[in-house]
Amino acid sequence: GIYINDGDFKHFANAMGMLFKIQANDQLDLMLEDVVVLPPKCTEDFYVWEDGHEVRKYSDCGTWAAMVFFIIHATVSVFVILNVIIAVIINHFRTYYQQLKTIGVVDDQVLEDFREHWTEFDPD
Repeated sequence: GIYINDGDFKHFANAMGMLFKIQANDQLDLMLEDVVVLPPKCTEDFYVWEDGHEVRKYSDCGTWAAMVFFIIHATVSVFVILNVIIAVIINHFRTYYQQLKTIGVVDDQVLEDFREHWTEFDPD
């Protein structure tokens, strides 16, 4: 698959890179396709040998649990980031409004007039 070389969770940097790619929805379909490869389309056991000795045992098989994890991670991270962005916008609006209110540019009547005019376009 496309993410075989850098898309594992054996190393922290690779794991963080993989989670960032999921969060950014960067080729999420290809990633999900790679993590759910099951036998017989994968190699369950293969070994790395150095100097005639078995060093590591690997498998390039995936699991359906990975797809569930990735979808939950993507959903939660988008929810959290969206809430942070909304909180920042509201905080900046409140700060700006307080600054304008202290210098007398905007008062409560101006906002009430805005609300009345806005309901003409969006009654909900």
